[in-house]
Amino acid sequence: MGLNIPAANVVILYGPWWKSKWEQQAIKRAHRPGQTREVIAIRMQANNCRVETYRAKIRDKKHKHNSTIVRQITRKDGDVPKVWTDLE
Repeated sequence: MGLNIPAANVVILYGPWWKSKWEQQAIKRAHRPGQTREVIAIRMQANNCRVETYRAKIRDKKHKHNSTIVRQITRKDGDVPKVWTDLE
């Protein structure tokens, strides 16, 4: 059972979804065929909350992990690794 919103033109997002695609879908639903009014999307988010701290930790972990990978696959001497020559 879905939500029927034939006259909605305001979307209020109170809390962050873990999947940004869900937020985009909620906003796009208000931009439905036949909509004649301007659609307004409002995002309300508290600062210094657990969600913000959690997202910052995840971002930092990803950055550290990606930096480690780049450091491992980058050669200082400019030689091409044997793995790449085997692909030719």
